[in-house]
Amino acid sequence: MARVMSPRWTAALLTAVFGLPGIAAANPADEALERSNHFKSIAVQRLSDIQGRVLRERFPPDQRIRIFLDVHMAGFLLEHAEVRLNGNRIAEHDYSAAEARALRDLPETTHAIARSTATRGLNTLEVRYRGRSGTDGDPVIGSYRLNFQKADRGKLLTVPVLPGHTVRDASEPGTAGGVAWQSDPDDARLGMVRLLQATGRPLAALLFLLEISASVADADSLPTGFHTLLARGYIDLGMRDQAYRALADAAEAEEPTVAVTGVAIDLAALEYRHRHVEAALAILENHRDRLTPVHRNDWEELRGRCLLALGDNDRAVGALQAIDWSLEQAPHVHFNLAVALIRRGDDEAGRKLLDRLGRADDSRLGDKANLALGYEYLRAGDGARARRVFARLPWRGPYTSRALAGFGWSELAPLAGDDQQPRETGGIRFGPFVFGASEVRPEEAAARAMSAWDALLERDPLEPAVQEARVARAYTLAHTGDHQGAVADYEAAVDWLAEQRRRLDRLIHDLQRGEHAAALARDEYGALPQTAWLRHTVAESRFRQLQRNYQELRFLQGALANADPYGTRVMQQALSQIADRNLRAAQMLIVEQARRQDQVIDNYILAAHRGRVRLLEEARAARARAPTP
Repeated sequence: MARVMSPRWTAALLTAVFGLPGIAAANPADEALERSNHFKSIAVQRLSDIQGRVLRERFPPDQRIRIFLDVHMAGFLLEHAEVRLNGNRIAEHDYSAAEARALRDLPETTHAIARSTATRGLNTLEVRYRGRSGTDGDPVIGSYRLNFQKADRGKLLTVPVLPGHTVRDASEPGTAGGVAWQSDPDDARLGMVRLLQATGRPLAALLFLLEISASVADADSLPTGFHTLLARGYIDLGMRDQAYRALADAAEAEEPTVAVTGVAIDLAALEYRHRHVEAALAILENHRDRLTPVHRNDWEELRGRCLLALGDNDRAVGALQAIDWSLEQAPHVHFNLAVALIRRGDDEAGRKLLDRLGRADDSRLGDKANLALGYEYLRAGDGARARRVFARLPWRGPYTSRALAGFGWSELAPLAGDDQQPRETGGIRFGPFVFGASEVRPEEAAARAMSAWDALLERDPLEPAVQEARVARAYTLAHTGDHQGAVADYEAAVDWLAEQRRRLDRLIHDLQRGEHAAALARDEYGALPQTAWLRHTVAESRFRQLQRNYQELRFLQGALANADPYGTRVMQQALSQIADRNLRAAQMLIVEQARRQDQVIDNYILAAHRGRVRLLEEARAARARAPTP
């Protein structure tokens, strides 16, 4: 049988083929991900075996027939199809917009619309379909009548969808009704896998692939392209171990280099998203000599991101600059190059890229570029430029709080070239740079800064930028000379921050007890703090994969219960337990981030205490210097 049946790939084989060590689970999230991959693999195989047995009983191998549709006209969106065999309707399907676009746009894509049995001898198949030429086009109909001979074995038929044509009688598909037609796919079954993968049904695609695998005597009999599609299916499900093995099988089977390299880059991207950056880089380097022009830019871009994550800024710049910039590149590529240049020390070149992206892109990435550029100018002490850049950001959005904080600091920023080292009189590192304790800022600038802090304080207090604003408000009062008001504000800030820490601790306690689990399973977060750090956590790849694992494992549990409720009870219990473990690990990712925010609050409390103490000490020193009456 094909090697796809084995549920795991050993670390030794992984090392032998890719020169990579097996990655040990270092935390609950990674452990849950690894266990999920193992159990999903076993459960999918078990479900495939059960479905295969049922299909053999319902559709004996010598009688079965499978009908695939192949849309063979550019611009046609299929909406509905009906299939009749020997006058009896055996299937009909209404196509979703996603299915219609995939059948229209993706090469070698088919739809397995019907499975039935046919008698030996002459049979007649009729297919009627309806659709549109373009989204707003007029309805177009067509039909195809095919007469075919059925022998004593199963038969697979790929029927063309020829809108506007009525083919009254044809023998085996070919030239009929004046229309020359040739099926695109080498194997129509793989065309259905492509359709399932393109429309976001990875489990169904994997089951279809396992059905194909079970139909052949050995791996050499599998259709060309099977292993690359299998690897892509495992990647879609986050099953990294199985994807490595399928990719090795694709290379061993000498499947097309372009397809194998594309899947290798996708696997490297999966490793990168799961924070296995060195593993991702090793995959990319392993395929350096197999690169084709089709994938060169994607390879360099991902390699640049990996090197940037590892702090190898020189090589990251080299990789990103090696991209063919004569072709249009996605905005995030420009952003990553700008970050790499700045980290390497090419501040001016990086700032120019950020400025260009921030002006040209009105998406969230453009906002992110403006935020990064504003803080770059603050780092350089150029408050005026920083202020103009922060003003570009919208009032609402994921970066607005940080932008408001930056805007406030830009009002207090020293002029370019000012000494930013701590003064002899005592300085405090707060915000993006160091301010001298004795500096007094103009009243007008301080008032504008206060407006920014007050606007921030209307937002969720668990947002770090809001906490920063609470302490910055007292800091600003001190630097306008209102020391008494600043001391009182520092004291109020400590109490306020302590309350936010208690609130955060209650959230951590609730999550550790398992509260909010049902909401997280439904992808609902209304009861949780509406903060940037939470939005970032739940959007992060590992969190999403844990969430998907929970849903997929529950789906497999239900599918096994329906297929064989008694024979799969042990497997159902195991799937239930590992599904809950994934949800628990997702909760702990939020707890982990909440604890980091707890430390942030502690730092702000410390800053407020220090600010208050410094002002009281300065007041005592001033009284000591005052002449005795």
